[in-house]
Amino acid sequence: MFRIPGHQQRTFDTPIQVILASIAGLLLGLIAVTFKSSWILIGFLAILMVILTVRRPELSVLTILLFLSTVIPDARIPIINVGPGRLYITELIFLLLFVIFVVRWLTIPTVKVQHTPLDLPLLLFVFCAVITTIWSVLHNNVLLQHAIPELRVIFYYLLFFIVTNLITEKKNIKLLLQGINWFATIVALGMIVQYMLGSSIPILEGRVEFLSDQSGITRITDTPGEALITLVVIINLIRLLNGKLDKINYFDIIQLLLISTALIMTFNRTHWVMVIISGLIAVIFINWHNRKRILYWGIVLFFLIMAVVSFAVINPQTSIGKLLNSTFNRGLTILQLDSYQENDQSTLRWRDFEYKYGFPQIAKHPLFGMGLGAEYRPRLYEIDHANFNGQLFTHNAHLWLAIKTGLISYSFFMIFIIVFIWRGIHFWRKVEDIDLRNTLLGITIAMFATLIGANIHPFYMTLFWTPLIGVLIGVGENIIRLEQKSV
Repeated sequence: MFRIPGHQQRTFDTPIQVILASIAGLLLGLIAVTFKSSWILIGFLAILMVILTVRRPELSVLTILLFLSTVIPDARIPIINVGPGRLYITELIFLLLFVIFVVRWLTIPTVKVQHTPLDLPLLLFVFCAVITTIWSVLHNNVLLQHAIPELRVIFYYLLFFIVTNLITEKKNIKLLLQGINWFATIVALGMIVQYMLGSSIPILEGRVEFLSDQSGITRITDTPGEALITLVVIINLIRLLNGKLDKINYFDIIQLLLISTALIMTFNRTHWVMVIISGLIAVIFINWHNRKRILYWGIVLFFLIMAVVSFAVINPQTSIGKLLNSTFNRGLTILQLDSYQENDQSTLRWRDFEYKYGFPQIAKHPLFGMGLGAEYRPRLYEIDHANFNGQLFTHNAHLWLAIKTGLISYSFFMIFIIVFIWRGIHFWRKVEDIDLRNTLLGITIAMFATLIGANIHPFYMTLFWTPLIGVLIGVGENIIRLEQKSV
């Protein structure tokens, strides 16, 4: 018999091995005969997912973000029927991660629950929100089909605990961050392709429409990946501003420019302002040596902007010229007082009716709120329609949480966010790893930016924002813990 040199032939040479092989063959044959091929494939994928989750939990967290915060529409997320209810595949992955941690904690003596100062506020926020919602469903006629989607949104904040307890090593944290960066790049490429195709061929979920300035420019906003590109631009901008000049990776610069281009194509002024404020805040925290470098890059950027503006003025009818002109004009509206005065053109003041109905509900239900899924106002025929039930919705995320969960639960959530911001500011300079140090500062400032932006957009109650917020704050806490271990 031909044998590979150095290779020992393996045979089933004991009765036990023969019996086990026979049993395995019979089981495989029984499965093939009994179940459909689709179910066998699902079972195989489930086993593969369990193995992957056990070995690399950060990849499972990235899978959750892939489904929720990139380009996949909410309606396209795979659903598993469980009794009378339905679970997203992402929720099954979350539960699997939770079970794996519990099993490790029970069976491996060295595995311990990782505690942070943010644990209790987050748990109390979710607990209070769930209890008041259950009460409202049972006693206040809140519809279960309205409550479940909003409960699902806050459920993903609990990814914070998955990250802090399962993704604790530096190499795993960096892989998770790299994955988030690549997801943002994919989203950006998809948005750029969508922009080139125009609004007549929508390939992305969200609002793909003409910009209201009559320029014919395509606007791409409210997509599932909008949170990802906004937060990644802020984090990577700060990493770039505060990094060492000789350590700059020019691929990172190209990647940042690509994602920033996609962010421009949203024509969402709130997101633009968040990035600008974040950059200005970052200048306060960086050292004087880097401030000189920022001055240098600022001069370069100034001349680059002047060149771009000149191109737009000289070539206003080209597609690039139209994009630049529309970006410039929309950016200027941020500084115009008309945008903040009550008139037909102000999208900000158009939302005043939400406060008109929202504040009385807070006064009526101050402590525990109306419950998630509650309708806080009557139907307004000039606003609500078949595809939009605005009775459940407010643009201001702070108002939404205060109305639905009550001031007690909302206070716990604010403590969760604000305490992390304070800890990030306090600890970031002490982190030895330069990249993780700047990442911590970027996440910290990004979370501060969401506090501001959430007054205009419902970030804290939007499905593609909450998982990302939970994951990033968890990463920030892990960076802080790594530094405390090294001291």
